[in-house]
Amino acid sequence: MIKHLRFVFMAVMAMMVGNAMADEVKWDLSAASYAEASESQVTWNSDYATMVLTKETSSTKANNYLGGTNVHTRFYKNQKLTFTPASGYVISSIEITATETGNYVTNFTSATWENGAAAAEDKVITVTPSNGTQPVSCVFGAATRATEVKVKYSTNSDTRTATTIELSDGYETWFAPGGPFDETYPVANAVVKADGTPIDAIVTWTVEKKDDWAAYDGEGELTVVEGKVSGIHKKSFGTLTLTASFAGDQANKPSTKSYDIKVCKIPNRIQDFYEWYGNKKENIAKGMPVCYFLIDLDENDTPTPRQELVTYVNGSNTYITDGKQGLLLYKKNLGLAVGDKITVAGATKADPIWGTLKSFNGTIEIAVDHMGVVKSSTGNEVTPIEITVDKITALDNFFTNWQGGHMTPLNENVFLSNYVTIKDAEYVGTSGSNEQFKVGDATFLVYKNGANVTFEATAKYTLTGVGSSYNKSGDITPQLNYISSEKTAEPTGINKVQADIKAGKVYNLQGQRVLNAQKGLYIVGGKKVVLK
Repeated sequence: MIKHLRFVFMAVMAMMVGNAMADEVKWDLSAASYAEASESQVTWNSDYATMVLTKETSSTKANNYLGGTNVHTRFYKNQKLTFTPASGYVISSIEITATETGNYVTNFTSATWENGAAAAEDKVITVTPSNGTQPVSCVFGAATRATEVKVKYSTNSDTRTATTIELSDGYETWFAPGGPFDETYPVANAVVKADGTPIDAIVTWTVEKKDDWAAYDGEGELTVVEGKVSGIHKKSFGTLTLTASFAGDQANKPSTKSYDIKVCKIPNRIQDFYEWYGNKKENIAKGMPVCYFLIDLDENDTPTPRQELVTYVNGSNTYITDGKQGLLLYKKNLGLAVGDKITVAGATKADPIWGTLKSFNGTIEIAVDHMGVVKSSTGNEVTPIEITVDKITALDNFFTNWQGGHMTPLNENVFLSNYVTIKDAEYVGTSGSNEQFKVGDATFLVYKNGANVTFEATAKYTLTGVGSSYNKSGDITPQLNYISSEKTAEPTGINKVQADIKAGKVYNLQGQRVLNAQKGLYIVGGKKVVLK
């Protein structure tokens, strides 16, 4: 009797999730086996499964190196490869043959796989789906090559109702561990639906670190406990993928739903951004998620709103200062003007500036995702800081090594992105897309920002603008983003004569006005001048 019941149970399970006879689809990646190919996507089709390669955030086109013209197919860093079963079919396994052992195999197995796990033997990588009815995909962390792909499939006889997981509105996709008002991160509220109707189902959560994750010593295992992510170190930052999973039951099929959160670093002042740049441990080359709270905390951690001043706005570039350092906020239509002061909405619920800290030509900026600050006042006076040329230089030159746990600035202030003025700068001439000036032996560049202004060689000017830097082939030069100028000294020598010619102030010995002086003797300003 017991043996008979076990047979009946196994038969029922086979009816629910069992598969018919397995078969396979094979694509020869050394031949033109694809159906369509473009810079953004390449597709391989069959009646049973499809394989799609998408460019995603890769710097290389999806169709860069395909079989047919070439002897194999290449997959590049940050491209995404997805295998999808046709309706009514299940993928049981995927076999990918690399061109050779070594890195090309490793780069398949170490790719970020979703709904699948990869293992290798010799040149063959076998991917086993977690759920064969759902797409299996990976994002490559490094380039690799393959000559063949086999997708083994079978008929899906799972008659259970398909389910989906939906996330309720309002969940956060940015988080600041250890922030003044956010100590824990609550995950989204996930609802399982069968044919669009909510069902009573248990959802479990998993946490995955993306490639940009930077962990600190003391970070615990990242898990979801009672609806909140635990284990995040307050100094860690990067991207986490949270996945809600429903395992399925006798009546309903399994399903998953994922979303990413950006875990941010929190600065106290703009100075911190420059220190992070100077500390090579904090590599911001790929972009560091940050949230900038405009608050000060006293010894009792009581928050007080802080105001910062908008010094210059030009298109997508908005510059602010905390009274010492300057910072570039990069985003269109922030709605701010020169002279505005910004602050948090209130001390009890501070809404920060969320974004990604990046380095561009040796200048740092926040690519703003969300501007959670408000204007506290408008029309405030904005006065440039008078500096010398050596005060605008590459960020790498501003800091020495770590001393006592902190970066030591070589200058009291960092004048990159600050509103500054340089007096009595002599115009040298055009240098590429910039104008070159000097004060003494110190030279710097001026980017005119589209301003309709001309300068006279050897004349001197007081220049006002925003401290910047110009990076050409790794050679970083101090630069000023032009706002305004005032001539403080006329050209000297031959340049003075040429300027007077343009102004119609030069005469020959017969008293006739000269429009194009050559070598010879002329009257300039009532005096005889010899041009050689």
